[in-house]
Amino acid sequence: MLTFFSAISTQGVERDKLDVIVLKNGDRLTGEIQSLAYGRLEVETDSMGTVQIEWPDGVRIESPQGFMLEDVEGYHLYGSFARASKERELAIATREWATGLADNQSSLEGILGVDWRIFDFATPKTNLTARAVPFPSLTESGRYRTDSSVSLRREIVSDFYLDLSFYHTYDSHPPDELAETSDYGVVTSLGYSF
Repeated sequence: MLTFFSAISTQGVERDKLDVIVLKNGDRLTGEIQSLAYGRLEVETDSMGTVQIEWPDGVRIESPQGFMLEDVEGYHLYGSFARASKERELAIATREWATGLADNQSSLEGILGVDWRIFDFATPKTNLTARAVPFPSLTESGRYRTDSSVSLRREIVSDFYLDLSFYHTYDSHPPDELAETSDYGVVTSLGYSF
């Protein structure tokens, strides 16, 4: 789902307004995508100035431009928005590389998950995200991994934010026998959106 991502253009200079946003009612808006974060899509247009669209009203984004995407776990990806097979969906393949002394190995895993979000479009903007994803191994008997996090973002004053996040990962049988089975932490930050 695109609402799981924040996106910003990778070009620092003004570019052609070739991005197309299709809304649920069939309207099409052409402009330059500025950002997509927490359910709010910001688009700069030639005739209407900057427009903010609540993503539940959107269906599809198409753009030949390159964007830097960040998912809720903090992973960064680069790509353009092509026509997706389903509305409001973006498919991305993942692969895990172990560090340490372990040899490379392949493992087939299942994935289950729960992602819960609350966000408020009004000011002050507030976003709460909770996520829990277990990865049971289908090829290694008894092995499973989990990935969970809780994040809160609160606007203190106009476009100035406080972020507070907690994450925890677990691997019942890490590839390296000396590796820890759990990793967790708390992250706080202050930021300005412009």
